[in-house]
Amino acid sequence: VVEVYREDYSAKTFDRPEMKEICKKYLRKRKEVDVDTLLVLRWNRFTRDASDGWEYISKFRKYGIEVNAAEEHIDFKVAESKIMLSVYLSMAEVDNDKRSKATKDGIHQALSEGKCVGKAPYGYANKRTGKHECWIEPDPAEAPFVREAFQQVAYGVESPTLVWRALKKRGMKVSESTFFRLLRKRFYMGDVYVPEYEDTPARYVKGIHEPLTDTRIFLLGQ
Repeated sequence: VVEVYREDYSAKTFDRPEMKEICKKYLRKRKEVDVDTLLVLRWNRFTRDASDGWEYISKFRKYGIEVNAAEEHIDFKVAESKIMLSVYLSMAEVDNDKRSKATKDGIHQALSEGKCVGKAPYGYANKRTGKHECWIEPDPAEAPFVREAFQQVAYGVESPTLVWRALKKRGMKVSESTFFRLLRKRFYMGDVYVPEYEDTPARYVKGIHEPLTDTRIFLLGQ
């Protein structure tokens, strides 16, 4: 054993730290250390993309390095071995596709239920009590600026640009372009946007978060 690499990143692409280091070190004519095998635990730890897998197996072979798996060993001297290798690589890709589909389904389901997915917009803060228990709530420092922005713009106290400048001087930390986008987000009046997914058209649903302005004030400012 010449070297041992431990990779914690997903094998869905070869753009991951340890694999990039391996490629940089050994995919060249003059290697610092002469090796003849790159051994991974299972093929799904080498890659989860069948086409990329074949490509990189060929690249390593070009420099005299055989890629193989400890728990799913392939005898490349046997012509039919390519069939088994195709099965292993395809199984990894299918498993990755299933995981990706499950993630997308979960995100769509959460949005359909009116939940905020990802980083909370300005004015809100992400809260978590467990691995799967999370929500957003108004941020004590940011929410007052958002509420006041909608109020002032709705009643035409000043132009939106002057409102932004005044709030910025008092501590509102958003750029002017972000401020204008903020004023157009229906999220602040309690709606959640659900993008088109499979056969379901895009739509807005009522969110479970606390609105920072009401519908009337929001529409007056548009």
